[in-house]
Amino acid sequence: MSPNPLAGAAAWSAAVLVDLLALAGATAVLGWDRWCPPGTSTCPAASSDRTARDAAVLAALGGVLAAVAVVALLRGRWLLVVFQLVLVVGVALAAARADPAAFDHLRTQLHLGITAPRIASGPRTGVG
Repeated sequence: MSPNPLAGAAAWSAAVLVDLLALAGATAVLGWDRWCPPGTSTCPAASSDRTARDAAVLAALGGVLAAVAVVALLRGRWLLVVFQLVLVVGVALAAARADPAAFDHLRTQLHLGITAPRIASGPRTGVG
């Protein structure tokens, strides 16, 4: 139990507020991308543009949720860390079902971002 219950309540309240704002913002952008009137300046022109933008929104949402988990970890709020990690996994599963193209695009970009530097820095064996 926290030595100061007010500090514990404030940490949970701040985390829930940040989570709700991040989820609402991501939902608004993803919804706008789906149902925006064609020709609007902020409406993606092609489906590939929409997929890339949706993937960026999902990445930003995941980053905000993970940042809240890191702050909770640094503050020693272990139950809040577990809650945040469950929330991140739940949002990732929901995103994979709701927008599979954007989720696959994000996963591919993440995979390329991790493996491409390793491939580039690996030893050259000059076969052939």
